[in-house]
Amino acid sequence: MSKAAISESANMAAEAAPYLHQYFELVKTTAAAALEGDMMEMMSPDGQKKMQEMGEKLKSDVKPLIEQSFKHHDTKGNNVLDKDEASVFFSHIVAEEGAFIESVVALMVKATVNMMVTMMGDMIKDLPEDKKAEMDAQIKTAIAEATAQIHTDVGAMTDAYKANKAERDAAAFAVCDTNGDGTLELAEVIQILTPDDPKN
Repeated sequence: MSKAAISESANMAAEAAPYLHQYFELVKTTAAAALEGDMMEMMSPDGQKKMQEMGEKLKSDVKPLIEQSFKHHDTKGNNVLDKDEASVFFSHIVAEEGAFIESVVALMVKATVNMMVTMMGDMIKDLPEDKKAEMDAQIKTAIAEATAQIHTDVGAMTDAYKANKAERDAAAFAVCDTNGDGTLELAEVIQILTPDDPKN
C-alpha cells in the first residue's frame, strides 16, 4: 500500500468517523509534544512526572471523543456495537491507525536522532567539515531507510487486515468483548482506546 493510499484511507475515515479521527489527532499531538523535548531531561524525575501528567490529561481528553465515536458507530441507537457496527468501527480504526503509526514513529526517529546528536555534540563539533558532512549524510540515509521500513510495515499490516478482515474483526471483537455478551459496550470501547490501558 502506497503512502498516498494510506493517507487517502485516513482521510476517508476522517469523514466517516470524525470523532475517531479527532481521537487519533489528539494522541498524535500529545506524542509529538512528549517527544519534542530533551530526551535526557525526559528521563529525570521531573521529566517522568511531566510525562505522567501528560498521560493523565490525555486519558481525560480522549474519553469524550471515544464516547462520541461510540455513539457515532452505534447506528441502531441501542447503546452497544453489534458485530456489524463493530466491523465498521474496526475498519475506521485501521484506516486511521496506519497514518497514525507512521507519523508517531517518524517523530520517535527524529527524537532519537536529536538525542544522539546532543549526546555526541562535543565529538561532532571537533570533527573536520568533511567528516561532519559524511556523518550528516549517514544520519539522513538511516532516517530515510527507517522511514521507508515503517511505511512498508504499516502497508503490510493494513493489507493483511484487509485481506483477512472478517477473521481479524472477529478476533478483535473477541478480545474487546470482555463480558462475552456478543456486543461491545461503551466501557469496553473506552478500555480498548484509552492509552496505556492493558487492553489497548
